[in-house]
Amino acid sequence: MAYLSIGTLLSLLGSGVSVPAADSNIIPIEGYTEFLLWASVAVAALVGVLVIWAIWRYRARAGDQEYAPQIHGNTPLEIGWTVAPAVLLAVLFGLATYFQLTSSRSAGAGLPKGRPPDIIVIAHQFWWEFRYPKLGIVTANEFHIPVKQDIVVQVESDDVIHDLWMPALGEKMDAVPGQTNYEVLYAPKPGSYNGACAEYCGAEHAWMRPYAVAQTPAEFRRWVRHEKTLPAKPTSQLAKAGEKYFMSNTCIDCHTIAGTKANGRVAPDLTHFGSRKFIGAGVMTNRTQNLKAFLKDPQAVKPGILMPDFHLSDQQVNELTAYLEGLK
Repeated sequence: MAYLSIGTLLSLLGSGVSVPAADSNIIPIEGYTEFLLWASVAVAALVGVLVIWAIWRYRARAGDQEYAPQIHGNTPLEIGWTVAPAVLLAVLFGLATYFQLTSSRSAGAGLPKGRPPDIIVIAHQFWWEFRYPKLGIVTANEFHIPVKQDIVVQVESDDVIHDLWMPALGEKMDAVPGQTNYEVLYAPKPGSYNGACAEYCGAEHAWMRPYAVAQTPAEFRRWVRHEKTLPAKPTSQLAKAGEKYFMSNTCIDCHTIAGTKANGRVAPDLTHFGSRKFIGAGVMTNRTQNLKAFLKDPQAVKPGILMPDFHLSDQQVNELTAYLEGLK
């Protein structure tokens, strides 16, 4: 499992992603981490006090001889400073092993036997694809789950190593090309949960944010019905022109919009794009002006992504914006 890079940590702090809230998946590890923190603070404080005491106790005084007297062979003291750290390390190792074995349900450990995944997560540079194989739903960057249920997640990568991390929902899990990993996510209460890619994967690693919405079972069922419904056909002339442009250009080779001839798999599924909160896996909120800026020059908004600058006119940007906003 990947370590959290400094860059990812700073990006999380900057975006308001909080430390994990206690839940049934991660509270043992969280408790151990807190214990380890305070044990480290206690050891550091003890060492600091002893250093200050030694400096004061054995400071040079007027009339002292040139060299301080040397003390050798204090057996009890030597045993003490050898045994105490050894005992502390043994306790920490034992606790770490215990919590890892009892709380980890990643990489197949403790997963319900024979149960297929509820969600297949495929990481791309630099966005997330979420597939619900049991429900026939595909979405991008944002996903929904019911609360107080173990959600079995299959994690894969389409290109390089990524890492799915939803701090308040479960452990981190690497997405490795050619390898399938598993983990369990659990939402203790309804709400929105931010996440991150916790393995450096390229230029836009910091802007590869999974976003989860945890809902009551009834709300989740309504969301499922909504996702299975095809978006309404555009009615305004502006949106109709945007649909015509989208379907007659290379947009359809990269993106999918259910119910149309657009069935590309290279870029995010846009079937219900208009109902999503963010653009570009978290780089912008989904607002009209932000969408126009993204369409006008994607590389200026998110440098390094695969979508090039198509040098769209302002009229084409307005048409595509009207069409995409209507995909709800």
